[in-house]
Amino acid sequence: MAFLLRTGQKIAASKEPRDWWQELLLSLKEPHLDLPFALLYSASEEVNETLSASSEHSSGLENWVLEGASRVPEEVATQFSALGRRGVDCSKLIPNFHNILKSNSPTLLSCTDGTFPEALARSIPVVDGQHYCDAAVFLPM
Repeated sequence: MAFLLRTGQKIAASKEPRDWWQELLLSLKEPHLDLPFALLYSASEEVNETLSASSEHSSGLENWVLEGASRVPEEVATQFSALGRRGVDCSKLIPNFHNILKSNSPTLLSCTDGTFPEALARSIPVVDGQHYCDAAVFLPM
C-alpha cells in the first residue's frame, strides 16, 4: 500500500505527460517483490495525448512506444522498444493484445495458459537472478 500511495502522489504532481512517465518510472525502480519488472508503453505520438489507451477508441491504436522499463535486461527492452506497425507485432509480446487492451481492466497473463510468452518470461530474471516470473499483469491506464 505504501508503494501505491507514494507512486500516486508522485505522478499526481506531474503537469506534462513526459513528467508523468518519469515519475512513474522512478517509482518502479525501487525494489518491490510484488513488482519484479515493468515494461511501460504509450500510444504513439500520432494519437492525441488526451485519448485514453483503454477507451473505446483503443482498437484503432496500432503503434506503441516503450516509455521505459524497470528491471528488464536492455536487450529485451530494445527488442520490444516499438510495437505495432513500426515494430514488433503486438501479439508477439502478448497474444490477444488488442482484446486485452479493450477490456479496460487488469489482466493476468500466465505462461501456463500461453497468455504470457515463456521466452519473454525466461529473459527477465527476478530478485536473485536465478528465478523467473511465470505470470504478469497487463494494466491499461
